[in-house]
Amino acid sequence: MVLAAPAGALTKPSPTTSATRVFSDQLPDGLSPGLLDFAARHYAGAQKLGSSLTDALKRRNPQFFMIQYRLGLGLGRHTQIRFGNTWVNEWPASPKARWFYRYRAQRVFQSWGWYLI
Repeated sequence: MVLAAPAGALTKPSPTTSATRVFSDQLPDGLSPGLLDFAARHYAGAQKLGSSLTDALKRRNPQFFMIQYRLGLGLGRHTQIRFGNTWVNEWPASPKARWFYRYRAQRVFQSWGWYLI
């Protein structure tokens, strides 16, 4: 079970008034210590990281931040989201029919692989 960090453990991103900060789309799992150091020093943050990688980056730079999100307007059968250190399918065991937007009585499937919610 993965629990949210206590409020005292959360940090705000570094201010951007005196410097340009780079945000990485994603970083791969299993970075070497040298790449971890580089990422912690050169990136303000990243998205969709595993919890171990986020912890390692925050040990090197407490101001490093990670955002986790899921697409609020869609739901995909083969779309995966990060949960702890693993990728899991986002499709729930029992999706409700009322969740899905319908056009002419049909669910709307997007070319990116998810249904419009």
